[in-house]
This record gives sequence, structure tokens and C-alpha cells, in this order.
Amino acid sequence: MPIILPLGDWTTYMASLANLLSFTYDHNREEQHLRALHDTDDSEEWQLVPRRVKIASCHSISASDAEEYIEAVQRLFSRIIANQTPVKHKPFYRDAACNL
Repeated sequence: MPIILPLGDWTTYMASLANLLSFTYDHNREEQHLRALHDTDDSEEWQLVPRRVKIASCHSISASDAEEYIEAVQRLFSRIIANQTPVKHKPFYRDAACNL
């Protein structure tokens, strides 16, 4: 299924992805740090459950690892921007060519 982006520019979109990835990295690393602190504690009163930032998008992605998916989307769109993806069909959408 084709991805049809809203009107905007690639720079803003890629910057938004970078911000999301930064947020995800920070929170995932914070969780690892807390677990490391807990592992050095001799107290057995609390058990920390590993948590990672999850993402949900449309119907196909539900509670999946955000870091993995954001990185995959960045790689995909980087290839599209660099014109490294094959164009199979070129219809017009919103009076502009839409490479599929």
C-alpha cells in the first residue's frame, strides 16, 4: 500500500522523526539505568520490570518497540529522499506526481 504524506516538507518530517527517536533513546536508556541501580541494591522488596517505549501507528503497528520502528522509517525515507527506491507507478495526487 502506498504511503501518501500530508503536505509539508521532508526536512520537517525527518526532524520530527529525529526528535521522536531522541525521546525514545532517552527513556529507554533511563530505564536501563534504573535497572542497573536496582541490580546493585541488596533489597528484594521491589522488582523492576523492563519497559521500553512502545509505538502504535494505524492498524498495522500496535505496542511495538518504538526505537526499532522509528529507525526503520528513517532508513526508508532516507532512501526515498536519495532516490534509491524504484518507481513502479506514477499517478497524480493533489495535482502532483506521486511515485509508487
